[in-house]
Amino acid sequence: MDNVLSDRAWEALMDDGAASIAQHFGRGPATWACDVLRDSDPALLRDTAVFISLKLDGHLRGCIGTIFARDPLWLAVRQMAKAAAFEDPRFPPLSFEESGLCSLELSILSPLQECRDWREIEPGTHGVLIRLVGH
Repeated sequence: MDNVLSDRAWEALMDDGAASIAQHFGRGPATWACDVLRDSDPALLRDTAVFISLKLDGHLRGCIGTIFARDPLWLAVRQMAKAAAFEDPRFPPLSFEESGLCSLELSILSPLQECRDWREIEPGTHGVLIRLVGH
């Protein structure tokens, strides 16, 4: 992302991600953290691709995201947190008991850029999308 998120915005995104999972169990927030910041932090309004990973005891418990930006950041985080908890086909849906023990990791993706030289790719920093004959 071109603009760095403020600590306050980052915390609000993390809170909203966790709250969207809690909402599934009938424990949603009275006020969403990002709703309070949206007018003052334009980065939350920008369409952004995100991945949410859930970890339980240091092990992956769910991970879902988008490669292409299609929703505002605040909304993408809420949607992907819920999807990571309940729609990752590799895992059963998160239980209420697990929801209180999971940690949430947020990865905010920058827009895709064409790479003309593979040596520009930094493992651990850059993601790679490979296309071959329409696949």
